[in-house]
Amino acid sequence: MMSLRKYIGLATVLAMAVSVSARKPGRPGIDRPIYVAQLMGVGLASNYWHTSIHTAGAVIQAMLANPTTEAYTGCPPACPLGPTITLPVPAKGFVYQAFGDTGTNNTQTGAPTAAEITAFMNALKADTFDVVIVHAAVQIMSAFTSAQQLAFNAWWDTSGLITSHASTDDNKLDIYDPWDTTQGAVFLNHPNADFNATVYNDTLDKNSPRIGYLDSTIGVVGTKFAGPDSNTYYDNSPDTNFAEEWFSFVQTSAQIRARTYLHVVLDIDEGSYQDGLDGATSMAPNHPMAWYRMMPAGGRVYYTAIGHLSQNMTTVANRVWRREIYNAILFASKYDSVCAADPQCPGYTGYYLGQAVTPDTAGTSILNAKAPGSLSDYAKFSISGSSLTISMNQSGINTVELLTLDGKRVDYDKGSAASHTFTNLRPNTLYVVEVSTVAGHTSQLVMAQ
Repeated sequence: MMSLRKYIGLATVLAMAVSVSARKPGRPGIDRPIYVAQLMGVGLASNYWHTSIHTAGAVIQAMLANPTTEAYTGCPPACPLGPTITLPVPAKGFVYQAFGDTGTNNTQTGAPTAAEITAFMNALKADTFDVVIVHAAVQIMSAFTSAQQLAFNAWWDTSGLITSHASTDDNKLDIYDPWDTTQGAVFLNHPNADFNATVYNDTLDKNSPRIGYLDSTIGVVGTKFAGPDSNTYYDNSPDTNFAEEWFSFVQTSAQIRARTYLHVVLDIDEGSYQDGLDGATSMAPNHPMAWYRMMPAGGRVYYTAIGHLSQNMTTVANRVWRREIYNAILFASKYDSVCAADPQCPGYTGYYLGQAVTPDTAGTSILNAKAPGSLSDYAKFSISGSSLTISMNQSGINTVELLTLDGKRVDYDKGSAASHTFTNLRPNTLYVVEVSTVAGHTSQLVMAQ
């Protein structure tokens, strides 16, 4: 039987085998630009092609070139993102590059060619980008080989991924399961027509520390009053109610919210659907429309179901999708955590997630308010057969989670117990153990025997 030490060594080797190279030198948006890639296309030529795919590319490119005015064809003279916009350090800004089907014919249907996917993967391998955006890409993982799927997966585990609208539509074929689980949901259906409905700030996850930053809603989307009138909103812009193809998902609202590390940002009021559900499946109450995830290996994921209609990207009146994507880029690139700790940054506060932080002088691309340390700083663990036991070093409230490599929760225990035991682990399988205490949090790979 292999020793525990050898198992941990093997876990480390396997983790290294699926990792990408170190982040490029300097802090995104402070020492250097934030590098953003967009992958355009669908998985197969026969897949539904959203006319907003190329529109999204043009809009994102223009938005990042000048976030304060965001002028581009079809939106004269400008489409400002709204008040209190956060900007990277002057003269750093963003660098944008598109891959895949980058044509301009919005009626075009097409999957990225093998050469285009290879170019995209080579850029990721070279650690060229901080963030990748995939918009409305139906069944997109079909365009990748199995090896490319694994490599892309390894990249987003530690980097920034933003997806929107039909990128959750894999035709329910489970083409590449980690793509679905990472995004948090799979598209099910939508009303038979595009019509007006009202989105609002999520209230169930409102205490999540990153909601305030990610919130595309500062002066953009309203906040729902906790009152008897479900259609009453605090709304300081016309953006809250607009026409869109409103998604329902295979997973229920509760199942989406139960995803490890997932926090909902925006909801939709089904009672505000202009023509009722009209063939869509109800997910009320608290029907989620957008959310974020913090992945175990350091990656950040943001998904929004909004993005079907090009008009929602190119009008002055509606900023929701654009502000979502812009804020998500800052979040996914980890600029928010770096900026909070750098006195030279326009967004410097000296605090991150409510904790005092010191300037990041190491030149790393992410700063943690509390250094995680190693698992041994918080607990000891032992493996016996198919059982894993975590013994806490100190008494007090603690949380221990057992996860798969793609972030699925296998088991969970919270309380003040001195030890936690997980049973029925699969043999020769890598797991992530996540431990949180009042002193901080950390994670480590372990392998069951």
